[in-house]
Amino acid sequence: MSKSLRKCLEKVTLAPQVATSEQDLHYRQAAVLILFYRKQNEWYLLFTKRSQQVNHHKGQISFPGGAKEEGDATLLHTALRETKEEIGLLPENIQIVGRISPHRTVTSNYQVWPFIGIYTKALDITHLTIEEKEVEKILEVPLRSLLQQYPPQTETIWWKGEKKIIYYYKYDHDVIWGATATILTELLKKIVEKRKERDCSPLFV
Repeated sequence: MSKSLRKCLEKVTLAPQVATSEQDLHYRQAAVLILFYRKQNEWYLLFTKRSQQVNHHKGQISFPGGAKEEGDATLLHTALRETKEEIGLLPENIQIVGRISPHRTVTSNYQVWPFIGIYTKALDITHLTIEEKEVEKILEVPLRSLLQQYPPQTETIWWKGEKKIIYYYKYDHDVIWGATATILTELLKKIVEKRKERDCSPLFV
């Protein structure tokens, strides 16, 4: 199953390298990690709930990640470093398979680069050490649940005179929305479009 997931994700994502020319310097650069892992014979995605102490998007559900720092050689390095700092996952246990298009945040002026990875070992989130200043808790959401909600619920708002569509996914008592839901929707759309292909069809069982 891990091999099938990797092949499916490779079909729907871009190569992980990001050229300097692709970065919009009008925005601050950031990167997140969309992490898949296997638990009880099904695939899960890992999210974090941001603490009330962070500067932006307090209390929102997000992917692990954050702003690029001066010492980061690449944006992929940013995503892996932030994941390690926030929830303690080591980069050597994460297989990067690609990335999807960057997303520009409306309120915080970031260009966010989402990288896709598969955790190569067994993962028990109760054993992870979180950085409490940044993360309130870790969420694990079955991929099946997210696919069942695609296409997601939407709401239309106006922001600085422009019409914006907000996506929503729900799991237990939490709501995934904002930039995270937009990024997630792009990935799910690509997977759904390939659902009839051999490597992607097992994800819908």
